[in-house]
Amino acid sequence: MEIHTRKLSIIHWLTELNDVSIISKIENIKNKHRSPKQELTPITIDELILRHQQSENDIQNNQLIDQDELSNFFKNRYIA
Repeated sequence: MEIHTRKLSIIHWLTELNDVSIISKIENIKNKHRSPKQELTPITIDELILRHQQSENDIQNNQLIDQDELSNFFKNRYIA
């Protein structure tokens, strides 16, 4: 099942839900796992250039993270 279908299914279920304790638990989960978009702050051009230079140095020095390792890191971080 695709993610958007799963989300719609949850939304439908929520619209019929009347159990306040479950709604409170869902609100707690929502607050615990806020979207990173809400925490973004602008960076300067100098900071962007520095990040780019650091990335280039990491690539040259083979300081890379495997895609599966990175994926597992975020799965473990956001799934409690």
